[in-house]
Amino acid sequence: MYGAKRVILVLLEELRSTEYPGILGCIREKATEIPPIAEEAQKIGIPVVYFTISRGINLMGICRISNYIKENDIQFVHSHGYKLNIFLGLT
Repeated sequence: MYGAKRVILVLLEELRSTEYPGILGCIREKATEIPPIAEEAQKIGIPVVYFTISRGINLMGICRISNYIKENDIQFVHSHGYKLNIFLGLT
């Protein structure tokens, strides 16, 4: 695993020893799917939360993510992908 995915895992590993331990929010298309980044995160002890969302612009899916962030008082969000960046920036 290289690039942005590796950076996220390293960042989450380093956050474990801070007052802001991270979790990996992982978007997937099927409830049975476990993306490789989620497998790696679980191997190194990083909690993973899954959001099952269909492709394309899915406002209900974005709302679920936004609600999760608010309900769990998440202070920082590091996202990848312009759609998610835009929608989460608006919430």
